[in-house]
Amino acid sequence: MRIFSTEILSFFKKLGIDAEDDIAMVPKSTSCGNVGDFLIFRYPVGTGPGSRQQRFTLIVKPIVKIPGTQNELLTVVKVPLDSVFSASDLENLYTSRSKLAEDSYRTYILSKIVGPLFRLKRDYSKETI
Repeated sequence: MRIFSTEILSFFKKLGIDAEDDIAMVPKSTSCGNVGDFLIFRYPVGTGPGSRQQRFTLIVKPIVKIPGTQNELLTVVKVPLDSVFSASDLENLYTSRSKLAEDSYRTYILSKIVGPLFRLKRDYSKETI
């Protein structure tokens, strides 16, 4: 069984997201997601309690590989779990991301993510080609 933080599980419950059916484990590489996808992961920041807190994020820039270091950089905005979102708000969050705090934008090195990386599955049946 997958382990998600209590905050993320209650956020999913509020939106009707089933952690078993709607979340998929993805590789820690450029194929983990595209702009507009949601990722859940732990990242080491500091030490002590909360230093590896689980993050629910939205990819806002394509994942890039830095030529010198070969690090793959993930640029995201942290989705505030305490905000009042509906499922449709979450679907449209990429286009309306100006509602998110500017200090919630971050860049992470994919190889430094601790444990598994998860992506919220998108319903591609609603999209037009």
